[in-house]
Amino acid sequence: MQTLTHFNQSTAKVFAVNEVLSRISESITNDKLRAYSEYFGRTDSQPYATTEDGCGALEAITNGLRIRGQENKTPGQTDVFSQSLQDMFKGLCPIHNIGMGIETDTNREGYNRLRVEPWNFFYNDTLMMSCTGINGLTRELNDKEIFSTFNFGYNKWEAEEYNGLDELLTKRSYRTALSQIKNDLPQISTFISSGYALEVTRRKGNDNTKDWRYDNDVFIVCMKRGAVANFLILFQASNTLKVAVFGDDYSLAEQVFVVGQTVVIDAVLNNGTFTVTDVSRITGNLQVTVAETVVSELYGANVANSAALSVELGNVTNPVNIVDPDTLYNFRISPVRNAMRWMNKILASYRQFDANAKILFTDGDGNYFAQGEMTDTNCRLEAAALTENQTIDISSFAASADAKPVLFPERVTYTYPFTAQDYVNIKANPGGKIYFESLNDSGYGWIDTIKWNPDDGTASFSLIPKFTN
Repeated sequence: MQTLTHFNQSTAKVFAVNEVLSRISESITNDKLRAYSEYFGRTDSQPYATTEDGCGALEAITNGLRIRGQENKTPGQTDVFSQSLQDMFKGLCPIHNIGMGIETDTNREGYNRLRVEPWNFFYNDTLMMSCTGINGLTRELNDKEIFSTFNFGYNKWEAEEYNGLDELLTKRSYRTALSQIKNDLPQISTFISSGYALEVTRRKGNDNTKDWRYDNDVFIVCMKRGAVANFLILFQASNTLKVAVFGDDYSLAEQVFVVGQTVVIDAVLNNGTFTVTDVSRITGNLQVTVAETVVSELYGANVANSAALSVELGNVTNPVNIVDPDTLYNFRISPVRNAMRWMNKILASYRQFDANAKILFTDGDGNYFAQGEMTDTNCRLEAAALTENQTIDISSFAASADAKPVLFPERVTYTYPFTAQDYVNIKANPGGKIYFESLNDSGYGWIDTIKWNPDDGTASFSLIPKFTN
């Protein structure tokens, strides 16, 4: 037996991931270090905007208290929502396989910034140095970077108040086909992405102040551009709209009517695109000024703002074994997709990048039979519909390059002449590659360590070789 229940939409304060990363960095360095990310950055992000929305740009975090609207349950004292960089890394890295580094802040002369991107961004193809005629070069396997078992997904989800068997945002276990290595790679996010946990929390509401088990847990929510809502527009005069806001809850209306952005009004008596020039509050209403003249009287209207953000629901094509796919949260960060974002690191465990390089599903919690393909083609990894318990190999990817390893799990070591200018060059771009060549071995590698001895003008190199298959 099953049933679908419905609950009125609600609003909650959330914090965009990009801004959280920067505010933390600014706070602990007294604004000496701000964060910049093209992966989490948006065209309207702060403190730095990017030319386009990144693959993780429309993700936000919040806690259970804010989802319930209870952050002000203590009169005159708003609950503080705080995260550390470590908290953010433990939540985001298992999902997105990210790295962090310090670089020059091109927006502020004399400052550095915290750069947050997918891990392979920090290994670039700029040639920093060529080392030829090397004597005594050695290449050794680093078996700590070869993995046999993997865990992906989320540490918490809802399995009590509603049927947890349908929840797909849980944990998954995989293994490689390798049998001689026993190394585990646990990548379980500390954030909650479970739609059931979020819905149960949301429906607890703010009609009482009793503690709820998810009040202090951090939720991650995928958003989308294009907030749409229905409003009662009481009357208009030339270019001024009076928008009825019931219960004085302005938050939803203020997501749609944003100064400087355009809104599309779809109503019986007046359709059109209008540019918002001013928004002000009047008791029970918003007074919205638009650049264009409104020529007809409006009563009820669907209003859309293509730039505003709203929660992404569904985003699944050809769903199978999902109870209500249209109301599914966070499909783009399901465990199988998180695992795919780690494949360019995992598959380095295999010497060859071919059809035999894969990870095999071994176990999972909840609904690991769920299947579907992301509807949104932006940042979509899969070549076809994915099942949460499937084997992941090269054929799972729309572009095999997304799965191809960057580094060999090896170390190349040698000693080579090294000057002060070499030090300056490498210091300016520590993520650049170095060419090495001896009588029997050659290739490119990235810095693991360099120990410079200015007294004799040499340095001891330990490089991570570039994956070449």
